[in-house]
Amino acid sequence: MWLNALQQWSSALRVFSGRRRSDERNASGVTQEDKKPSVAVATCGFAGPRRFVDQSSERFERFKVAAENYPTNLPAEHAPNLFRKPFDPRRGHASFFTEMFQILNMIQELNLPQAALIVDVGAGAGWVTELFLGLGYRVKAIEPSPGMIEAARQRIELFAKKAGLPVKNRVEYLCSTIEELPKDLPWRGHADAVIFFETFHHVIDEETAVRQAFELLRPGGLLAICGDARWLPGNDVQAAAWNEEMDRYGTLESPFTREYMEYVLTAGGFQHVSFYHSINGLFRVGCEDRCLRDCVSDFRALGRFSGSAEHLNTVTAQKPVRSGFPIAVDPARTSSAIEVLRCQPISDDNVELTLRLTNTGETEWLAQGPQLGWVSVGLIEDRPSGLEARAQLPKDVVPGESVTIVHRFSIAALRAPLVLRLVSEESFWFEERLSLKLPK
Repeated sequence: MWLNALQQWSSALRVFSGRRRSDERNASGVTQEDKKPSVAVATCGFAGPRRFVDQSSERFERFKVAAENYPTNLPAEHAPNLFRKPFDPRRGHASFFTEMFQILNMIQELNLPQAALIVDVGAGAGWVTELFLGLGYRVKAIEPSPGMIEAARQRIELFAKKAGLPVKNRVEYLCSTIEELPKDLPWRGHADAVIFFETFHHVIDEETAVRQAFELLRPGGLLAICGDARWLPGNDVQAAAWNEEMDRYGTLESPFTREYMEYVLTAGGFQHVSFYHSINGLFRVGCEDRCLRDCVSDFRALGRFSGSAEHLNTVTAQKPVRSGFPIAVDPARTSSAIEVLRCQPISDDNVELTLRLTNTGETEWLAQGPQLGWVSVGLIEDRPSGLEARAQLPKDVVPGESVTIVHRFSIAALRAPLVLRLVSEESFWFEERLSLKLPK
């Protein structure tokens, strides 16, 4: 089955990524001007080196086409490796551990709610998307290459069959750059996390990309960047490696200085911008007093993964919460009081309820979905798996605040006894309940 899938995938690359850019400058279409390193400039409020290739947005279309055509520019013998990622059969499995440690460390650090909505930017052939789905998250996979999108679809379909997971309604693929995402996406403003794994250095217009990420997130949502090198101006080894990659494929290879990355994220409205070291491995008894810097040096000498912030930009940042309160995803900190102010039968099938709902907990109730943490009120049968009818809140409700709601519930399919309860959608039902006896 896997061999057949690989063959289908290779065919898909030819069909979906057949568009190549003919250019007489070199095989990739990238000129020396395109690869011109950043210099100390004072634009947009930032003075100093910014990116390895500065002002790349001026060549947006050229780099975009290179990203779209990347799969077709791979040597035939290398193409199947995209489908096999992250596995590395070579001794030591260096790339496997490097990639797995970085993404797993980030997932653990984010500590997202169950069934959180993740935007996977630059999803490629889908192995990280597969990981997110396997952990129960919902995923919007953004990728500019049609060939990569097709590869990801096939990979996820095979994974779903093998694991027996219903992922069909939990993943959506968008063939686009992050900069060009449509403004009318129904989930814009509802994502719990936007994750760039090994992709932020490919972003062509960083200001637009950060603005898009900010707008995609819900209040309090998290931005994560990992697997990205930190540009050290004057480092010839870095420059040679990135120039060779651009010469070969034409894709933008332009990591950021730490200072400029922090500036871009902060200027884009994010707060709590944090950079991390990432160290994984076994440490022998007796090494307890060794410092982090020593561990990094030891691991590097052994050829093991050592994600020091001296060489990598591993970053998290947060979109500010509107009220300063966390949203209602923690049942231990979320509670309510319910009062029935009026109960008016409209017909045999409908009843109009006027309710006062008071937030007695420590979390904010959001009135709009579909992200986690938005709250609605349910009129439900007081039995396991009972039927229910729901009503949306008229506004967000912060701790200590009350809101009055008037709603006409359909009760045609409901059987007594009935109770009123609030629900944090996709997460949990509130503990508090109020029995409701309908007037005859």
